[in-house]
Amino acid sequence: IIEWDVKNYYAYLPAAFIYNDLHQKYFDTIPELQEYAWYSLDDMGNRYLKVSMGVAMMYLPSFIIVHTWQLLNNGDTGGYGVPYQRAIALNVLLFLYLGLFVLYKLLLKYFKPFIAYLTIIVIIFATNMLYYATNEPGLTHIYSFCLFSVFIWAVDKWHENPNIKTALAIGLLMGFITIIRPTNAIIIVLLFLYNVKSFSDLKKNMLLAYKYRLQWVLAVLISCLPWLPQIIYWKIATGHFIFYSYGVERFFFTQPEIINVLFSYRKGWFVYTPIALIALIGIIFLKNKLSSYRWPVIIYIVLQIYIVSSWWDWWYGGCFGQRSMIESFALLAIPLAAFVNFIFKKFSWQKLSLGIIIILLLTLNIIQTFQYRYTIIHWDSMTKEAYWHVFLKLDKPKDIDRYLVEPDYDKQRKGR
Repeated sequence: IIEWDVKNYYAYLPAAFIYNDLHQKYFDTIPELQEYAWYSLDDMGNRYLKVSMGVAMMYLPSFIIVHTWQLLNNGDTGGYGVPYQRAIALNVLLFLYLGLFVLYKLLLKYFKPFIAYLTIIVIIFATNMLYYATNEPGLTHIYSFCLFSVFIWAVDKWHENPNIKTALAIGLLMGFITIIRPTNAIIIVLLFLYNVKSFSDLKKNMLLAYKYRLQWVLAVLISCLPWLPQIIYWKIATGHFIFYSYGVERFFFTQPEIINVLFSYRKGWFVYTPIALIALIGIIFLKNKLSSYRWPVIIYIVLQIYIVSSWWDWWYGGCFGQRSMIESFALLAIPLAAFVNFIFKKFSWQKLSLGIIIILLLTLNIIQTFQYRYTIIHWDSMTKEAYWHVFLKLDKPKDIDRYLVEPDYDKQRKGR
């Protein structure tokens, strides 16, 4: 479980709570831990962790529990053993359940229980969320999905009844959302565009925010709390309070790879998660009470696709599908449910057709999850020929390598 990016996300915890060494010198003196070392060096040769510590904050509850248990029972307290890795796997399931539960409660406000249940099932089993909850539980996406779900619920509650408690919760959630993945700050559009159907509605929202400006000043202040440990860490590790930790890796905002992000056989969102198309079609059915979400969903998804496709590594390394879009389903659950609800109000043949499509997409996703788990689908080198060569196959073809094309990481990093 602690491999690749997770080495970076997790390293904050043993460095701070076990070895008391934020410079990670302990990797040099403990040979059995060297396989977990993955740090960057600044111009002065200082070691630092490239990723922000938001995911480590999410790991913290299970880390404290398992480390305390190991101490009390004289177990392995090195921080990287099997108990610690299992704790990460169980921890993500708790956050997944919390995110789904809150999302379900939100959907019940607008839909019957059957539609809410069906939407939750589709989100789990027809998207790559299934893979990242079970096979790579240490990554950011399930945590971001959970925080998005709670954030959406909180925004809905605040607009229903503006109060300081909910505003502070929204601020704290934004702090955690951004410390996990700064670009996810765009979810804030929901707060400003909720229930906006015209410019006059937007003006009303601005006036509402001004009316409760003290709440939002305090919310902004509390949103900074999750960032304080990060700023302190950067100062200790690099000598700078604010530090861009990704080096030469950057966004190319004038050259977004939108077509590739959506349609490529390497990592296309619609190729590996086709249920996303149905969710986007569902925007048409955001009417009446649901119209509160129409513009937030549209603006958010446009910004999200643009930002995701502007990153130098638009395929996001070795991963199953477009993992950067997983958290988006917290918001897309609403138009997805709206579409399903519309169909189930119609004639039986339409219900039957949608049921068949959902079953097929569930089956496709489960098969592709299996394929990726056992490298039948390659982690970063898929092509059109490779995709159709392995389509629905449960055994890896011996000649698959001839169809694969490895991406040029160095060329992409330098510019498009």
